[in-house]
Amino acid sequence: AFQLRRGDPTTNSFCLAMLVVELRPRGKIQVVDRGGDFLLRRFDSRGKADFPVGVADAVTPRWSPDGRWIVYRRRDKGAVQLWRAQA
Repeated sequence: AFQLRRGDPTTNSFCLAMLVVELRPRGKIQVVDRGGDFLLRRFDSRGKADFPVGVADAVTPRWSPDGRWIVYRRRDKGAVQLWRAQA
């Protein structure tokens, strides 16, 4: 499972999707979620807390113990939340 990020120069934004790929020859590729806002890496600098640096923050999905779900961070309208999708 991984996040696909593709820049859209027309809208100056990103197209985001979460994908699950079977790791075998001709394995199935499944889009389990689309949308959300681009996540920027943040750090504390010059007295400002949580300052965005312009570099993508890695979104690393985690698998449920039974392998049926993935959980990942997603940002929508300024709020970052954990989302769950069926794999």
